[in-house]
Amino acid sequence: MKKIVMMVMIVTLILTSLMGCSKEDTPASDNDKKSGTSTSADKKTEKNIVLKFIMTTEGEEEKFINKALEEEFYPDNPNIKVEIETVPFSELDKKIVTAHTGNVVYDIIYTNHPSVGTFADAGIIANLDEYIKNSDIDLKNDYNTSFSDSAQYKGSQYAMPYETDTRVLAINKKLFDEAGLEAPKTIEDMLQAAKVLTKDTDGDGKNDQFGMIMDFGNMWYPTYDLGQWLLGNGSHLYIQDGDSYVQEINTQGAKDFLVWAKEMSKYQPEDFVSYDGTKITSSFAQGKVGMFVFGPWHFHDPILIEAKDLEYELITNPVGTKKSGASMGGWHIAMGANSKYKDEVWKVLEFLSNPEINAKTATSIPPIYESYNYPPFNDKKYDIFAEQLKTAEVPNPPIPQLSKVAETWNNYFQRYILDDITLDEALKEASTDIQGILDKK
Repeated sequence: MKKIVMMVMIVTLILTSLMGCSKEDTPASDNDKKSGTSTSADKKTEKNIVLKFIMTTEGEEEKFINKALEEEFYPDNPNIKVEIETVPFSELDKKIVTAHTGNVVYDIIYTNHPSVGTFADAGIIANLDEYIKNSDIDLKNDYNTSFSDSAQYKGSQYAMPYETDTRVLAINKKLFDEAGLEAPKTIEDMLQAAKVLTKDTDGDGKNDQFGMIMDFGNMWYPTYDLGQWLLGNGSHLYIQDGDSYVQEINTQGAKDFLVWAKEMSKYQPEDFVSYDGTKITSSFAQGKVGMFVFGPWHFHDPILIEAKDLEYELITNPVGTKKSGASMGGWHIAMGANSKYKDEVWKVLEFLSNPEINAKTATSIPPIYESYNYPPFNDKKYDIFAEQLKTAEVPNPPIPQLSKVAETWNNYFQRYILDDITLDEALKEASTDIQGILDKK
């Protein structure tokens, strides 16, 4: 995944109409027969099996997966073929849900990590516990456990971790050097650097160089991107407590985060609310911004690739009040719960979980530690991400309410930054509203 998730709200609305319904309760449709599914009797006679794999158009995973399958999977599994269907990122979850309601079967499902709970709860993806138990895969020791755990729902594994996207901080070396600043080590250092770097460089009376720019167009920004420093303060939007979920907004860590974020917001363009992700990236590429939240997908961003005069350095995230926090999101690969070819699907999932294959096909960064021994991730430029991965975590457990929680948090975050609400009001009202969302089953 190259951006953080922004699309599961519509999925929740669709799913309210299908809870309690499962394709297993309905007769096979014509779509089943066309999708490469069959009855158990058919399986015994079919020589060739076609597995339908739905995934996003974002990134180049489709190309790399097809290449790996052709070269290293099909020779050993000549009766299995994988047919990949790509859908735009913003439409993927809706497509998966509407296909499920219409009894259209996808055997392999590319699953955004916040969607695991939603899909598992709706009976869209299958429980993989027995398959993993009978394999050599060790999710606890060979993977970043926070990310592998994000593919769980109610204690069971519903997908295989495929690629993640932890973030680090990019600093403009030229701007820092000219200002006599060292790379920031703490959030207070970030704030001080933002103050020094924000200035009028052309003498027209208006600041045209800035410390950092917030992405107010991204609902997930205060949860993932800037939200890394909420994690660095030892706080989350919510945590799991037994079978329940409890908000962590009305805490000292969250309070300190909001106060710091508001101070940081003073050192960005006056019209920053009009800046989207592309405009923010362009501003950094043009040398107008000192600090920039950088994900591994930015190595492939044409805007930064074409910025020949830009000299930047990647550093681990400056320490909050507790640690160097880092958010991670990303993609899992799941087995369709209604696939009639589950054993064959597992062969594909197991193949893509091989550390070397994972390195060859993932275009963000792998969640498997051993994958960093293989190209392209053994390149030194990925060392910073391998280091940050040690403290990276999925900000919140993936539950069906996550999208609504993030939307609510973003609303109070923005209102506080824009002086529409006091700090105490933001903390109190956000914690009450988020707990109410979490309490809804």
